[in-house]
Amino acid sequence: MANPMYPGVYVEEIASGIRPIEASGTSTAAFVGFAEMGPDDQALKVTSLTEFRRLYGGFVASAYLPHTIFQFFNNGGGQAYIVRVTRADASTATATVANRATPTTAGVKFSARSKGQWGNSIFLEIANGSVDPHNELKITVRRQADPAVIAPNFKDLPSLEVHDNLSLDPAAANFIETLIARNSSYISAQVPSTNVALQRGTARGGWAPTLPLADKRSFQVNVDGDGFQEITLDAALAASTDLTAIAASVQLKVRALGASKKKTSTPSEAFSAFTATVENSATLGDRLVLQSGTNVPAGVASSSSSLLVQNSVANNAAPQLKLGLANGGFSEGALAIRRPAVADAVQLGDNAIDAITLRSISELRAAQRSTSSTLQTHSAGSMPRRTSACWPSPSFPPR
Repeated sequence: MANPMYPGVYVEEIASGIRPIEASGTSTAAFVGFAEMGPDDQALKVTSLTEFRRLYGGFVASAYLPHTIFQFFNNGGGQAYIVRVTRADASTATATVANRATPTTAGVKFSARSKGQWGNSIFLEIANGSVDPHNELKITVRRQADPAVIAPNFKDLPSLEVHDNLSLDPAAANFIETLIARNSSYISAQVPSTNVALQRGTARGGWAPTLPLADKRSFQVNVDGDGFQEITLDAALAASTDLTAIAASVQLKVRALGASKKKTSTPSEAFSAFTATVENSATLGDRLVLQSGTNVPAGVASSSSSLLVQNSVANNAAPQLKLGLANGGFSEGALAIRRPAVADAVQLGDNAIDAITLRSISELRAAQRSTSSTLQTHSAGSMPRRTSACWPSPSFPPR
């Protein structure tokens, strides 16, 4: 600003208020379009083509979004917000696997993580868990290029995900719904409300116990989580080789523990209806089977029904009777039969899996060969599928 101190001509420059247009950043963009997979109800930020392919899949026919994203990052793009569009009749591929109860009911419903035909190519292998194979399970996720045919080397296909040591106990930290929702990019799992089967907590010994027991006649049992208590068999059985007589003594001793149970919440029936029996095998011999008294027919129901055996400090009979995990035995809890049945290949896109369809890969391939001349093409451009005992109900494609 001019400062007129004395007479004369002064020039003062005043800003016009018009500023040049500044260039905006082009490294961030938003894209809306069809994609193979991924959520269709939200916008997600991706910062690389690798992340896009992990969330939304690869290049598919009639979908230009993947090509656009490829060029965007190839030309220096920094981050992109993606909104996937699906057709109005798009659905999610699912398969429900029966539990291990008798009779069976729906055990677990597995679903693709998002809508679209891509889910039909997802196959699950269901096995017992690695840490506790008698109470937990393991899910291996694989994907095939052609969902209509089980490949000869199916188990040699690289796994996309492995979810191990999953429990069907809703209160457990490793509950199947919780862990798969947290860790899987491809599937979700839901335990139907009808899967309420319970079994008696059971401890099975190894085959062919070593008899006689001599002076080693003690071991510890834990019935329905009440806590370990020790039992000692009668001295008269020291020279016995009669496993049935030993089982009868075990039953008598464990039932007597009910008078000194450690927890008031433990049902008395867990002890009073406890049984010890002998299981026979023509090829393997005999073994002891110890069962809690809860969950017997018309008896007290308990989701905590269990029976564990561990070694005694002195005069330990558990190794000779082969009772307890350390001695070749195993235990199953009340919820073990809620697990989905073991299966080599379960295809998402099947609306139900029952005892007939839970077959080995070789059996599935044989069924496919016998029906290879019969193809059924579904509407809306879904994959042609071979009809067999494992008849699929595929999801619709993404558009």
